[in-house]
Amino acid sequence: MTPMATKRCVILHHQLGGGFQRSRQNHFDWMFDTGTDLITFATEVVQEWQSGWTIGCVRLPNHRRVYLDFEGPIPDRGEQQNRGRVDRVLAGHFLSNVGTGLTTAAKVNLRVFIAHSSLARVDSTEDAKLPATMQLEFKKRDQERWSLSYRPLRDGSVV
Repeated sequence: MTPMATKRCVILHHQLGGGFQRSRQNHFDWMFDTGTDLITFATEVVQEWQSGWTIGCVRLPNHRRVYLDFEGPIPDRGEQQNRGRVDRVLAGHFLSNVGTGLTTAAKVNLRVFIAHSSLARVDSTEDAKLPATMQLEFKKRDQERWSLSYRPLRDGSVV
């Protein structure tokens, strides 16, 4: 059973439609529940979960909590049409250095976000390849650039 102090998180595979404007490549959206919305980052599509890595990422505006459970075509919004679809890749819970009671100020001034996550593959076909827990560190590099460092954990230790 998940401890009460944890919050939900999800990784979505965003397959772009012709009307999506922010990016031209399919990507992962990494979403972490604050209780009111989702802290969200975008990265390239990740295939490797057995060893650690660091990649560039983009901090996106916070998203609505509906995306914790959402899959399928992204609804049109105003003039933004055909924004593609999202499929849940991994879903689970996390503990963060920021705490579970994130405030608006904390979200705006976020510089480093570390999450210890317990995620499971949604389709459950490759669960054996996923570590039981992982450490994710999102670090702000400059005004626009962030990085994501991933470390699989076994028995609480980095692999």
